[in-house]
Amino acid sequence: MTTTPSAPSSGEDRRRAISRVAGLVLVALGVLAVGAAVVDLVGGFDRTVAVVPVEGLPDRVAVDNGPGLLWLAFLGIPMVLVGGAGLLYGYLGPPPTTPLEPGTCRACGRHNGPEATFCDSCGSRLVAA
Repeated sequence: MTTTPSAPSSGEDRRRAISRVAGLVLVALGVLAVGAAVVDLVGGFDRTVAVVPVEGLPDRVAVDNGPGLLWLAFLGIPMVLVGGAGLLYGYLGPPPTTPLEPGTCRACGRHNGPEATFCDSCGSRLVAA
């Protein structure tokens, strides 16, 4: 039994186009966010600390606020993952489903008789047509 792929509906085309654009935007913003977090983290190693005079303490006390944009990495990584999934759906689409001939095993692909209940090769239960 051969099947020809049917043309996708215009609604499906629209969803995939939106998924492509949204996926690209999310990936781009996610990469920028992670990049800013990494630059801020690495730049913090060479950061000069502010020196503030405090009464009752030695002449100067160093104060370091640390990296302030590290939270962007926790926002950017999920954005990249969700955007990548959107791009996969937008360009590849959902996995294709092809109807099987009656008696064909979904587990191993062996063709059994049309009246068979279980696969002769692997013993899996066959789905009724």
